[in-house]
Amino acid sequence: MLSRPLGAILAVVVGVSAASAQPAPFPGLPPTAASFPDGVGVATDGGISTAAVGMGGPDPYRWWLSAEYMLAYTKSTSLVPLVSVGSVASGGVLGAGGASPLGGGDVDFGGVSGARFTGGVWLDGCRAYALDWGVFFLPRQQTTTTFSANPGEVLARPFFDTALNVENSRRIASPGLFTGSVTNTYRSLFWGAELGTRLRVLETPTFALEQLFHFRYYALEESFESSDRSAALAGGVVTFNGQAFGPPAEVRVSDFYSVQNRWYGGSAGLRFMWTPGRWEFRLDGRLGVGTMQQNVTIEGTTTLANAGAEATTRPGFYTAAQIPIKTTNYRFSLAPDVQARLGYRVTDWLMVTAGYQFLYLTDVARPSDQIIRRLNPGQIPSSQTFGAAAPGINPVPNIVSTDYWMHGLTAGLMITF
Repeated sequence: MLSRPLGAILAVVVGVSAASAQPAPFPGLPPTAASFPDGVGVATDGGISTAAVGMGGPDPYRWWLSAEYMLAYTKSTSLVPLVSVGSVASGGVLGAGGASPLGGGDVDFGGVSGARFTGGVWLDGCRAYALDWGVFFLPRQQTTTTFSANPGEVLARPFFDTALNVENSRRIASPGLFTGSVTNTYRSLFWGAELGTRLRVLETPTFALEQLFHFRYYALEESFESSDRSAALAGGVVTFNGQAFGPPAEVRVSDFYSVQNRWYGGSAGLRFMWTPGRWEFRLDGRLGVGTMQQNVTIEGTTTLANAGAEATTRPGFYTAAQIPIKTTNYRFSLAPDVQARLGYRVTDWLMVTAGYQFLYLTDVARPSDQIIRRLNPGQIPSSQTFGAAAPGINPVPNIVSTDYWMHGLTAGLMITF
């Protein structure tokens, strides 16, 4: 048995050895503080890791993935009046007494539900360099409107007659002569993706500043189709290639405009992060510089259906001012982007988030802006004067560009591992 003095000496030696085996705290870091991956925050105790991430120590979490629901609003587009209705005396001619436009004005899809997915990995244990990626999409939206005339009224396609230099119309439905309708359909799809790096240039236990460098890609695909049908009644005729046909002949006309916008470029910006406890607030500001590729298709057809037989020719009606076109333009374009996100860490690997985003694109082509109302009836197969001298066909359209924006709210989850 050891003597009491010897036992006391051994107890002191063991206690000193155990204390010396504990790692010393990192300079300037509170013993109970922990910095989370992806800059989630600083927390104390509560069973959360106390690794000195970003202060010279190892990072227990290197990867992150997030999935978010988006409720987005996009810039509406405006249509010129492509349909008119009025009294028989007015003939549906805009500006004539008793005629009014239909189908013009804004095309707005309202709030659109979409999704965004992001992820990344820190390339070093101290969270100085990261590789990250992201993709979002707003699914295809469509709005379709059909117009028909009330009893006793005329339904028409208004246009500016360059041969007579006045407003004119092509009648689709007229009491006792022919019956018909007009249908307008607008479709839109928007999505984007990015791949790049994050460089953390400043970090404290509750604040971080990062530089963002990304390659970005956006795709806005839109189309507009305006079609009509006009069937001859017992007292009237319809016209195809300048020839008149009585019942049961029917003429169907379709004008189609399609634009695919492709944005390619690089972006640079800053990310500010404030992480008090389990909360995180993040604000991103970036400017993208790149090229907008505009792929434009314009085409139209006119079809005669008569006694079971059909014949089709080109063009349609509003596309009569342009031969069928497939062309591509390239324009310099800017893409500024602002995002804000508030997150709360439920556990040390799971965070719930809510945010807001605003994205702006310059030099975008939209189908509605490519429609030409100035027509010569001699170019229109459904006109009685088709084939007459009709100069002024525009074989290469001057593509009209405008701006486009998207903004909306997000809500989602992020995991780290």
